[in-house]
Amino acid sequence: NANGAVTIKGGELLKLDGDNIIDARIVPDTNGINGKIEFTGGATIMKPVGDHNLEFNVVKFTTDNTKVVTLNDAIHAQNIEFGESTVKANAAGITLNGEITTNGTSFDVSGSSLTVTSNVTDISVNKEVTVKGDNALIFDGNNVINAKLMPEITDSSALRFTGEPVLNYE
Repeated sequence: NANGAVTIKGGELLKLDGDNIIDARIVPDTNGINGKIEFTGGATIMKPVGDHNLEFNVVKFTTDNTKVVTLNDAIHAQNIEFGESTVKANAAGITLNGEITTNGTSFDVSGSSLTVTSNVTDISVNKEVTVKGDNALIFDGNNVINAKLMPEITDSSALRFTGEPVLNYE
């Protein structure tokens, strides 16, 4: 479009197979009710996916534990789903704006901090989310966290809560 973004029309699904580097903004044409993106391999996100005024319905990474999702910019969606992959924050100020579902996902904050602005639920058997690296995984707001946070972090302040989260785990 004229703003230099790739626009997903209507309820279309953009499915990207294999390992991809996404170096363009991607936005839906209608906020929240339309637009789905699925990445089936390792992905490197260089520009924002969605924005504050145009969120996707679903952004999904259906990857296994051998793949890395590298984030250099924000994701804005009503629902963000991660498979067993490692999610690596690679640039300052990255935010995940939307309800997050993980499946044994590992967050690597060795390159930069990562901010989560909504609830997190893990659907794996162990209900565990691993956090590793020297920067912060920041939960911004009154998040509900339905997972065991398993830090492999060298700095005890690397898990930060800016609101009053509810931690639910067995």
